[in-house]
Amino acid sequence: MTKDKHIPNNIIPFPNLEERLLEKGIALMENGDPQQALSLLLQAQKLNEENPKTMSLLAAAYSQMGNFQRAKEVVEQLLRNGSSDYFSTMEMYISILFQLNEYEKICQIIQILLDENHIPFEKIDQYEKLYILCKRMEKNQPVIQQKPVPLNLFSGKFSETIERISNIKEEHLSFYMDEIESFLKGKDRNPFIKTVLLTQLTTYRTNHNFLVHKYGKEVIVNPAYYYTVGEVPFIISVKKEIEKQFSHQNPVFMDYCLTLADRFFFNVYPLEQQFSNPTLWSEAIASVVNHYLGGESQEPIQMENSELAHAIRFVLEVEDTFHLEI
Repeated sequence: MTKDKHIPNNIIPFPNLEERLLEKGIALMENGDPQQALSLLLQAQKLNEENPKTMSLLAAAYSQMGNFQRAKEVVEQLLRNGSSDYFSTMEMYISILFQLNEYEKICQIIQILLDENHIPFEKIDQYEKLYILCKRMEKNQPVIQQKPVPLNLFSGKFSETIERISNIKEEHLSFYMDEIESFLKGKDRNPFIKTVLLTQLTTYRTNHNFLVHKYGKEVIVNPAYYYTVGEVPFIISVKKEIEKQFSHQNPVFMDYCLTLADRFFFNVYPLEQQFSNPTLWSEAIASVVNHYLGGESQEPIQMENSELAHAIRFVLEVEDTFHLEI
């Protein structure tokens, strides 16, 4: 692998300099600045040319910048050096090869990994599907390079996961179907991300019954026959009730209520299938807004046992979880 000519030869080895450069590089990459991160990572590489952590981060930085050919060279060097985490390095390598449309090579690698039992048991099915997908792509390789889907759809930071879901292509959904099903029914998975995922599935009219778990409740939804979150009739009815109640007497308060309604229903979607009585939920949302604005203490909300009080408590629960999750 060739060295970058702009790296100086006179770096002073301050204590823990290499680790500090790596930490700053990681922070810059997480903040969406791979170009600046690359400069620091190349300095760290100058201090220790064969550090696998540095090389992995270099490959990631080049990938973020869209320089997949250089990322490929870095990972190949890492593999020649003997990576400390062979399978993780191979996963990165396969992801880069996918970006370069090198489907035949991916098939060869997957076959070797399967033959040598290097793929963890829980990922075997995923890689067998990727093998089939690459075989198809190899036969029908498009003239215009398409942006492929990453191997791990729900890994990494919140913003990265949202971006990956937003970029997923309809023809790749079958590859991720098991992972999508598991995510939607998972009790500890981010409800906001579930809504983004369901919105994408609804856009593609994915004809599949999904069990969705949110906030201790479960509902089955088929995206091919359900509304996007902005088109759900019940949600529209709740917002109309809010507008009817407050548009003339307190339009500022109405705007607060509509904002909360959008946030609440986005997070609980598609649980609204289990709701009834739009007036009840408009009153619950108005009560929470009034509570936020200091119009009432928290005790009445916690002590009442009415249907309205249950709705209010649920809105507050979703609000608390929303802030914690994101």
